[in-house]
Amino acid sequence: MSFLQPVKLQPLRLEVAASQSWSQFVLKVLGLHRHLFADHVCLRTIRTKLGEYLKWKVPAGVEEDLFHHGLGMIKTEVWGGDDFFSPDIFVLYMFVLYKPQMKNLEVPGLSCHADRVTVLDLLYNLGAQHGHLLQSAKIKMFQHSEISIEENYLTKRVLRGFMNLRTLVLWKAADDA
Repeated sequence: MSFLQPVKLQPLRLEVAASQSWSQFVLKVLGLHRHLFADHVCLRTIRTKLGEYLKWKVPAGVEEDLFHHGLGMIKTEVWGGDDFFSPDIFVLYMFVLYKPQMKNLEVPGLSCHADRVTVLDLLYNLGAQHGHLLQSAKIKMFQHSEISIEENYLTKRVLRGFMNLRTLVLWKAADDA
């Protein structure tokens, strides 16, 4: 009698395979638009067209799942982040796909000051009118405890817009001693 049992590999469920394919395609398109963020007319067009499509074709819960699946792909893959003149792929992804109606958000570590300020400014501007519906937020974008005055100010402004927040993780942002 053997304790080793044969492995039965299960194929991916259709929705998992579809979300992987969709996320890879979106990230590939955004990778083509990694230029100076000041030239973001094309990103606004992508956000508008993709937003209209998702609004009418995909339920909000599935849209948030797709968003988080893409974030997971960004974390695990290398997107050529050595170029300091073009934004991190996460910044583009947030600009195009984040909506204040989402329940969870995790912001990874960003090495460039301009990327951190852009993400904070984006979060503030999207939630300025009605606030965010986030219930859980993990902001890990700061690599060291010395954050700039601008980042400190923007972080506080963004946190004021998280009215429904139940869980918050700040990584070194509060260490301004």
